[in-house]
Amino acid sequence: GWGPIPGMGLQGAALATVIVKKHLAKTDPVSLSFHQMSQGALFLVITALILEDIHPGGFTLKASLAMVYMAVLASAVTFVYYYRLLQHMTATSLSFIIYVIPVVAVIGDYFVYGQFLSLQAIIGMCIIFSGIWLSQRK
Repeated sequence: GWGPIPGMGLQGAALATVIVKKHLAKTDPVSLSFHQMSQGALFLVITALILEDIHPGGFTLKASLAMVYMAVLASAVTFVYYYRLLQHMTATSLSFIIYVIPVVAVIGDYFVYGQFLSLQAIIGMCIIFSGIWLSQRK
């Protein structure tokens, strides 16, 4: 899991998903994501200003573009789609996305960087998809 207590990050994420599904299912996913991301960003900016040694040399074009990509595409847009899917799927079914993320990373690494896909990685992906398929069978 994430954080100092093993498994707590995953449990926290699971709890948040269940709470959103139960109490905020009819909330617009864009609004839900906007409030979540803007409050998180504000907290991180304030914390960085207090705790970090910030200097202009750290804000290169490449670093700034990476930050914008992570903020917009990898976070905000992703959560809009996640919450939209949550309106149409069970929280349990949607939670399996955590197992698909590494598969997407390995396949992306293959296509973007030309990394070799080992037999072990391919077998691992097959096991992941088989497990998801088995768990979703009626």
